[in-house]
Amino acid sequence: MAVLYDAECQFCRWAMGMLLMWDRRGRLVPLTLQEPEAESLLGELTQEQRMETWHLLAATGRRYAGGAAFAPLFELLPAGRPLARLAVRFPAVAAYVYDAVSRHRSQLARLIPRRLQQLAARTLREQTQRRSRKSSH
Repeated sequence: MAVLYDAECQFCRWAMGMLLMWDRRGRLVPLTLQEPEAESLLGELTQEQRMETWHLLAATGRRYAGGAAFAPLFELLPAGRPLARLAVRFPAVAAYVYDAVSRHRSQLARLIPRRLQQLAARTLREQTQRRSRKSSH
């Protein structure tokens, strides 16, 4: 599953790195919204629509965005099924949580301990490099 996130957002980069650490099975493919590939994957959306939220693209081609992406995302992650069920059962809460975090992501980024920021950045960098090596072969 491709996860498209804003590379210019410190909180978004941290969250993507943390998701990759959680994803021990390697099911998530991180892509930045700024990459040319994002435009081809989200071509039906305007640039503004692409950048206003994160997107999750299933292997089936189905696209999820914002709080609606929590359930399919958590379903893939180890021990994430209970969170996926909550997101399905309470979609308005999932949307509210996503919107609240999104609105305050700059402030939240400042609260993340430096060590966790570095760990997430390293994980994201390594995963991105691995993907680049695979695509060049």
